Amino acid sequence: MISKKRFPFLLVFLLAPMLLFSQKQGQPLVDSLLKELPMASNDKDKVKLLNNLSHNYYYIKTSDGLKYGSQAIVIAKKADLKEELADANDGLGLNFMGKGDYDTAINCFNVSQNIYEQLNNKKMIARELGHEGLVYDAQGDYPKAMKYFLDALKIAEDEDDNNEIALLSASISRVYVRESDLKKALEYGLKALRIHKTSKDMLGLGLDYSTLGIVYMEMGKNDSALYFDTLSMGIHQKLGNSEEVKNQLTSLGLLYVKQVNYQKSLDYELQALKMDEELDDKDAKARNLAQIGEDNLRIAEDISGKTKQMDFMMPMGQGENDKMAIAINYLNQSIAICKEVGDLNTLQLAYSDLSEAQSTNGNYKDAREYYTQYELYRDSVYSAKSQMRIANLEMQRNLILKDQEIQTRRNLLIYMFGGLALLLMVLLFVIRERRKSENLLLNILPAQTAKELKLKGKAAANSYTLVTVMFTDFKNFTKLAENMTAQELVGEIHYCYSEFDKILSKHNVEKIKTIGDGYMAAGGLPVENKTNPSDTVRAALEIQEFMNQERARRTKENKVFFELRIGINTGPVVAGIVGIKKFAYDIWGDTVNIASRIESAGEVGNVTISGATYECIKDTFNCTYKGKTEAKNKGMIDVYIVESPKSV
Repeated sequence: MISKKRFPFLLVFLLAPMLLFSQKQGQPLVDSLLKELPMASNDKDKVKLLNNLSHNYYYIKTSDGLKYGSQAIVIAKKADLKEELADANDGLGLNFMGKGDYDTAINCFNVSQNIYEQLNNKKMIARELGHEGLVYDAQGDYPKAMKYFLDALKIAEDEDDNNEIALLSASISRVYVRESDLKKALEYGLKALRIHKTSKDMLGLGLDYSTLGIVYMEMGKNDSALYFDTLSMGIHQKLGNSEEVKNQLTSLGLLYVKQVNYQKSLDYELQALKMDEELDDKDAKARNLAQIGEDNLRIAEDISGKTKQMDFMMPMGQGENDKMAIAINYLNQSIAICKEVGDLNTLQLAYSDLSEAQSTNGNYKDAREYYTQYELYRDSVYSAKSQMRIANLEMQRNLILKDQEIQTRRNLLIYMFGGLALLLMVLLFVIRERRKSENLLLNILPAQTAKELKLKGKAAANSYTLVTVMFTDFKNFTKLAENMTAQELVGEIHYCYSEFDKILSKHNVEKIKTIGDGYMAAGGLPVENKTNPSDTVRAALEIQEFMNQERARRTKENKVFFELRIGINTGPVVAGIVGIKKFAYDIWGDTVNIASRIESAGEVGNVTISGATYECIKDTFNCTYKGKTEAKNKGMIDVYIVESPKSV
């Protein structure tokens, strides 16, 4: 039967290409539009041609789609062509979605939808809602995708827009497949099919047949699945859609795997592999290589089983060896490509099959090594809950295989492996939970302090003679926050602080705490060093550079942006843990207070330092003297602006 651990990933892979729309025409249409573009006699005609190019390049090259869509927006705004401007934003949204920039895609679709609402164009409003649903579908947020699809479908039905009704029904059907509601999936899939049959939309029919093939395969109705998959492949062959033909070959291969006909599956997977190579589709090639390897592995096991029925002690035959060698070869090819393209799902599955193949061959050392690799990549992909579920399924599979080989020891093996697996899962759970606790502690405290706390149950306060303290603060934070939703505000602060954390780690500077929009860090503790003034200043300059980039990006997107003040001072501090509940690592002393005062008096966008810090870094950084500022209980202190590192 089909590998339970592999099939969900392949199902998502088969559904993914079906996000395309039925207006796909390909390179010939693009070439025709490019020829017409120089001959456009007015702005309106030119924008329409640019929009057509933007929409059609979505299927071919998103960078060109964004280029032509951006040109269309410039002209449409200048000529006040609102409908064309809305369509241009829609084209940009599709291309950003194709690039995986989902947030920008949603923004573009929202702009387009707002314009159509001003124009009271309900058909186009339905289209934009449907496109937003596609973005959430692509991100795996199926409940949200379903909401947008159903909202769009209601409008399309009110407007009697059969083409949009069919497209949305097909999208809804595919979401229901992913959520395993096959009854609903079949209902909406057949609804789309009826409309496409009436309109004679061949590409739409091809995609509908493909969806229905998957629905029936999931239902266990293999004859119906085979019928619809074959129809779909025939249509795509006539239309010259190589990508969809390849997908149908893969789907047919999976269907025969479910029927335990591995040789037939192998025939289709080899055809799909050939097309993967022609289309230079490395992701699909990796998946198909892995499935071909598994097909050969199952065929070898089948041959082995028949041999052992004739003579239990007979060694592995020539046919088994050949198939097993082929399986190992294909699995190794799949692993190499998976590592190149970063397909961790297929990679861990290929390692699992390779381990099984080597175990069957008696190469237990290699089998253990490959199984270790499988576990490593599996842990990077699945949540703890998924890991336990898959481990149970794998355990059951191994028990069944052993039961088939040694009938007389079935019950003994079940108890033995069941007990070992349960013990292993308990041990893994304990180790995993311990690691979680340690990681949580390291997120709260410096590593050395956390270690001391674990060993002694407490951590002593320490004095440091040379520490560089940094404070940051957002300008006009309260005013900016009034123009953002709570979710947007928290999300933006989290994003900025996460980048700050990464930058500090790179420069060996310790984050101390955050207070609202204030961020505090220090270099030179808990492990003392002499480089902390320069380390902290370098980190501060990099943080300001990041904020400048964020400002440019958010300005381009017409969003509010934060500006940052940074103040730094160097000197002695006391550091330790405060409290017994929700304890925190903190630092105290005049050095801290002066750093805070320097930040308050600093200039937005610059790194402001005290005279004490300046004396430590003046030989390695270019600085400008800005005068004096008053510090509580310390009188007037010198203040400098750091310009840049000095050339070596």
